[in-house]
Amino acid sequence: MDEKIHVFTLRIWREPREIASACPRWRGVVIHIVGGEKKYFENLDDLLEFIMPYITEMGLMINQTEESSNWLDRWLTAWRKKSK
Repeated sequence: MDEKIHVFTLRIWREPREIASACPRWRGVVIHIVGGEKKYFENLDDLLEFIMPYITEMGLMINQTEESSNWLDRWLTAWRKKSK
């Protein structure tokens, strides 16, 4: 079986706001290492929109995308709580 592996780098940061009491904005960039494609994002949907074509190419079924999204959402939520 010929496996395809995709490697991404993911950078997430919090940008301060001009108003001290305002909630910070989360930003990020994801890069597909082999192809060099890059996407800046401000929300989880944009991140998943970039990654999902690579994952579905590997055989992930459409009904599994919700599970993947839920896992990533839980991870990002936990990360946000730790970084406050």
